[in-house]
This record gives sequence, C-alpha cells and structure tokens, in this order.
Amino acid sequence: MALDIYRLSDKKREKKIYSLDEASLASMSEIFSEFKKRTGIDIDSYGDNRIYCDHLELISTLISSKKDPSKNIDKRILAFKDFLDKEVKGREDLLMVGD
Repeated sequence: MALDIYRLSDKKREKKIYSLDEASLASMSEIFSEFKKRTGIDIDSYGDNRIYCDHLELISTLISSKKDPSKNIDKRILAFKDFLDKEVKGREDLLMVGD
C-alpha cells in the first residue's frame, strides 16, 4: 500500500507529485498518530484526505520535533519534510490518496 500525493488544484489527479511507500508510512506512524490527536485527521494508506497548508506546517513541525541527535530519524522522513516545506512556501493544499 502507498499514499500518493497530488495538489488539491489537480482535480483530475493527473500529476502525482509525491508518494509514500509502505515503509515510509510505517516510519512516520508516530508522527501521523500525533497529527490525528491534534486534528482528528487520520492519514493512512487506505483513505483519501485533503491536507491544507496549515496541516502541512503541523506535520513538518512534528517531524522537526523528532529531529534529535540521539534518535536516528529515517532519511525518508526528512525528505518528506523537505517536500512539505516546499509546498508550504508555495501555499499549496494537497490531496493524499491511499490505494
């Protein structure tokens, strides 16, 4: 299972801009769990979610809070954070589509 990400403005889902594979989703489970506690939005590989810019900022902040030299953070998570930060700068809202 994967989570494919599109810009919300791409109504026909013609251009996938990012994808999280199952391993990436597993490594981010703690972050997505905290995100759900704070927002009520459950990000998983089965459902579709609209994630607005404020939510992207929150996910990025949650990832940053895990950046501790004593913890070995997965490079996929850091790459996802970089992606989120770019989308936040562009004020883009996203659609996350589970398959």
